[in-house]
Amino acid sequence: GGEPITIEEGMEGVNIITSEELSNHKTKESCWVVVHGKVYDVTEYLPDHPGERSAPLLFRHAGGDATDDFEGMFHSKRARGILEDMYIGELEGAQRSNSFLDPVSAKYSPGSISRPSTGMFMKKTPVLSKIIPKEFALKKIIRVNHNTKVFRFMVPNKRKLGLPVASTIMIHLKKGDEKITRQYTPIADKKGYFDLLIKEYNTGNMSEFIHTLSENDTILVTGPILGPTYRFGISRHIGMIAAGTGITPMIQVLSEVRRVKGDHTKITILYANRSERDILMKRRLDRWCEESSGDWKIHYLLSQVYLCGK
Repeated sequence: GGEPITIEEGMEGVNIITSEELSNHKTKESCWVVVHGKVYDVTEYLPDHPGERSAPLLFRHAGGDATDDFEGMFHSKRARGILEDMYIGELEGAQRSNSFLDPVSAKYSPGSISRPSTGMFMKKTPVLSKIIPKEFALKKIIRVNHNTKVFRFMVPNKRKLGLPVASTIMIHLKKGDEKITRQYTPIADKKGYFDLLIKEYNTGNMSEFIHTLSENDTILVTGPILGPTYRFGISRHIGMIAAGTGITPMIQVLSEVRRVKGDHTKITILYANRSERDILMKRRLDRWCEESSGDWKIHYLLSQVYLCGK
């Protein structure tokens, strides 16, 4: 009950999306839909949506409101959770009811959008946006070897980025009139910070820029960009092949396997580098293998071997 209020009231810091902007995303390359006034970027989910196998049920609402169809069909908690992972903002001018509706069992009344009443839990706005770059300040620099460092960036309010395993973020840089973007895979996503392992390349505009940063300097980030996901029980034995900083998505997966109790997935890693001094995170990788009770094995491949006296 109660008078409806608009999305904009009391929602400072939320990404507000106009109807015009929404209507520009109605292709299979960029598909946004609205459910209960919330805007979701469902582009990457289109091929996996059950309705797409027989008819383009989800895509027919591209750039528009899918609430009626969404509530007209049964959606499990898991399905609703998948949708929430694709949340990017709120539709400008949408109406919210003051009453709280259980997102799974409540009856839907067209035109009303549920929100928790005072004292009820309300889902936090995602730290990252796929559309609007967010600013993060550099907290710490940790040297790894002669040309690679870990850059630790602060996340406000001791929150995490909340990245699915394994996914990347996009860093944005403006150099004169040129806009430069580059994807990076965080090797840590902890409360209050995330870590990027970045090698410096003489010809790399982005890596060169990041390696000139000092503490409290900032970067602009969008994301997450989803890659192949890992979940407990997906495979009994995983093979990984990486070279140089390509080890970063592997570290995301390895960290997740270590985090989950009872995950005894066997892992074999082939890790290639130019020379022994170029091997990144070697101590950590060796320690993890030792602690795996034989479940993990790593093989280092070198393209250059330096012999004494040669």
